[in-house]
Amino acid sequence: MSDTVFFTRTAVRASHAKAGGAGILTFAAAACALVREWRHNYRSRRELASLSRHERYDLSFFGEVDAEIAKPFWKK
Repeated sequence: MSDTVFFTRTAVRASHAKAGGAGILTFAAAACALVREWRHNYRSRRELASLSRHERYDLSFFGEVDAEIAKPFWKK
């Protein structure tokens, strides 16, 4: 005997709807993670910018700190 499975249109539509919903959730989760990363970048660079020039010099990599502060929030 053969194990042939017949799908109804309703079953096919339901499977496509589930897949589409999962894609939207995956996209939303990735977008949230990206926004979280951007907020972290913004806050950490703002904190570095709040340090005085002498405090930044004490960090021993003064040039790198200034370069990091100058970056926009969406860049790594």
